[in-house]
Amino acid sequence: MMQAVIMAGGKGTRLSALTKDAIPKPMVPILGKPLLEWQVEQLRGYGITDIIMVIGHLGEKIRSHFGDGGPFGVRVRYIEETQPLGTAGAFYYLKEMLCTGETPATDAPAASALPVTGMSARSVDPPATDAPSSALPVASTSTRSADRPATDARAASASAKSAMTGAVPAGYFLLLFGDVFFDVDLQRMERFHVEKHARATLFVHPNNHPFDSDLVRLDDDGRVTGFDSKNNNRTYWYDNCVNGGIYILDRDICDLVHEPVKTDLEKDILFPLVELGQAKTPSAYQAQPYQASGVRAAAGTAPANPATADTAPANPAAAGTASVYGYRSPEYIKDVGTVERVGEAIRDIESGLATAKCLKNRQKCIFLDRDGTINRLNGLVYREEDFELEPCASGAIGRINTSGYLAIVVTNQPVVARGLCTIGDVENIHRKLSTLLGKQGIYLDDVLFCPHHPDRGYPEENPLYKIPCDCRKPATGMIEKAARRYHIDLSASWMVGDTTMDIQTGKNAGLGTALVLTGEAGRDGKYGATPDMVCADLADAVERILAGS
Repeated sequence: MMQAVIMAGGKGTRLSALTKDAIPKPMVPILGKPLLEWQVEQLRGYGITDIIMVIGHLGEKIRSHFGDGGPFGVRVRYIEETQPLGTAGAFYYLKEMLCTGETPATDAPAASALPVTGMSARSVDPPATDAPSSALPVASTSTRSADRPATDARAASASAKSAMTGAVPAGYFLLLFGDVFFDVDLQRMERFHVEKHARATLFVHPNNHPFDSDLVRLDDDGRVTGFDSKNNNRTYWYDNCVNGGIYILDRDICDLVHEPVKTDLEKDILFPLVELGQAKTPSAYQAQPYQASGVRAAAGTAPANPATADTAPANPAAAGTASVYGYRSPEYIKDVGTVERVGEAIRDIESGLATAKCLKNRQKCIFLDRDGTINRLNGLVYREEDFELEPCASGAIGRINTSGYLAIVVTNQPVVARGLCTIGDVENIHRKLSTLLGKQGIYLDDVLFCPHHPDRGYPEENPLYKIPCDCRKPATGMIEKAARRYHIDLSASWMVGDTTMDIQTGKNAGLGTALVLTGEAGRDGKYGATPDMVCADLADAVERILAGS
């Protein structure tokens, strides 16, 4: 059973027109109920019913509304900050609560110093009703020796609670911030975290303002390789990949916070973990079996005061893999920290867009060819300076962004196989595409490309990529990969391109097809497939697809 922690502090100065400084930011009303209640309902819908709220400014308003969580079908406990501890300082107090399911009592040794440290923790009894368990197997909760030891009494209590609910707390927990509205398939994100053997997983996504956002860099496997601050002077092309504010973290990450002081989750915890992950070789990762944090250490190993135990290793990676991953998803998530963004969220809820984008639901996608469709056909484009957008491309993709369809590029790039450029060069061109679109508030949900070419005989060809494959169009490998990744209903989706190869690809995948009269304009003559529609350009194709949907 995955537990959840909600960072529900903060004054919300930018929301004062709505909060009137009478309620904390997470209680801002959205369609008649507080944002925090929307979050709790989302969690309960995925069987996440053990929730810890970290509260601060006007936190009594949150306590008064939720109480012990019983009326909302969940169990709610609280950590109350009397002084701000940043985005991770409260992790110091989470250790025992996550391991045992108990809230430290104010008269216990673990809490005796709380007033001095600027924090208090009060116990709230759980509701009497049984809570549903998470769908993930208990096998992912194996014990790790670096877990914080528990007293026999705590262990017995945790065991008793597990027996009542039929579930054991997972070795990881969900963390989210109280100013985020979301409709996300959390079980899908949880599976990703487990399958990747991640120590931390960030929900990442493209947004409509990457130019003033902190960005996350990922490798092909989704591992975070670095962070790009919005304060950097970006004289380079970049991928539109933004941290959304939802995390799954191994419990032992809390052990990296040795004292209750102001701590930044990204700078003080995630950045160092990413650096450690980069320092480890792939073979080192493979050799180290994954173990999620256990419920407790072996009985009888606890010190007199569990809350003061310092079991964190000097090297954070020593307790397990240091890998930090980004779970990239097109699902709906919005920081509603301003009055304008609250209004946008309300419109998206009322229109059904927020719910429709959740990956529990089948998605519709407009698959886009690249050369000759999105960018001008300047021969074989293998240098960034040769990449130039078609005049209508940005507006057309922007229309897709607001339509409920996904916008995903699938493109053959045999320039790699021919030895004209490297994989990295193609990726840099795609970063240029991402940057150019992002400056206009537009984004692609994903870009997939095939670097292969089956025919040999070019003087500078790269034999590693001179192979037959199932991803080169008109094969459907790229489309099928996207369909699995984003739960796409291919029968409700489209392929748009400038060649008969694109049209044949769409037919092979069961998509609707639109030929555009830019680029090759169908003159390649390689296939006899007839498109469902012939359009002047990408903008015309998108408008006609949306009009018929």
